[in-house]
Amino acid sequence: MYHMSPEHVATEIGTRQLWHAVDCNGNTLCGQALSEKALHTPGVTPEDYCTTCMRAVGAAMASHTRQTHVASTGEGVLDDH
Repeated sequence: MYHMSPEHVATEIGTRQLWHAVDCNGNTLCGQALSEKALHTPGVTPEDYCTTCMRAVGAAMASHTRQTHVASTGEGVLDDH
């Protein structure tokens, strides 16, 4: 299970929030170290999502979906006969 945590990033036009996926051990999926003080700040725009984290979440969900489908239908399971 993952949760989302923001990183505040300074840009030329001000601060933006970059959201990262964080695992149950508190590590971002992209490897970026986050400050423990990084809290969601409503109204801070623009907001964006870490592309590397989102790809990792997508891959994990696709893998889980395939495993669930095979377990429930038997499709994709090779027959030994």
